[in-house]
Amino acid sequence: MDQKRQLSKFGLYLFEGKILNYQEAGNAIWGAAMYYLGFAIWTTKLFADMSKRMQATVHPYSDDYFAKPDQINEQNAIGMGWEHVASKLYIQRWQERR
Repeated sequence: MDQKRQLSKFGLYLFEGKILNYQEAGNAIWGAAMYYLGFAIWTTKLFADMSKRMQATVHPYSDDYFAKPDQINEQNAIGMGWEHVASKLYIQRWQERR
């Protein structure tokens, strides 16, 4: 589910009034998808971090020999996507009850 592979590396993406690069935009899509699948925010961020660590190239002469955790901006983008969908669905459900 690496969503950034579907985005242009040279594009900038506007999401909730913030400009995101393709990596951050892919993380926002990941967060939104995980909400739809029923995962909690902490689980969503944890899975993303674990996935990044497992994908790291394990080579003794590589900088990625020890997998690096997600950066703060990556985790924030995941949270933005998750919270965006959560808030939209909450409003929609509230309006349907009225």
